[in-house]
Amino acid sequence: VYTYGCPRVGDATFVSTFVELADAAGVEHWRVTHHHDIVPHVPQEDLGYLHLPREAWQEDVTDPTLTTCQDSATAEDDACSNSCAPFSCTSTSDHLSYLGLVQGINGC
Repeated sequence: VYTYGCPRVGDATFVSTFVELADAAGVEHWRVTHHHDIVPHVPQEDLGYLHLPREAWQEDVTDPTLTTCQDSATAEDDACSNSCAPFSCTSTSDHLSYLGLVQGINGC
């Protein structure tokens, strides 16, 4: 399972259950984030929402190189996409471009 620019989808119980079931089934899962994409930062962590672990972060706007982050089922890696939270992760254009591929018609 690979997601690109996915919002936080559940609480700690959801995340730990997903990880347990996916690992038991041998399902590899990654979430790819891009620079200052706003979508991976909603809903907010302080509301109890968490990401699934195994983040691969495209730090640069144009360079598709990915950084493997050191996150877990209980915490995001503050050296990766979470490093711009909460005030600088506001880009909608970063949400429309992943790994050098622009989504939509003319980037819309």
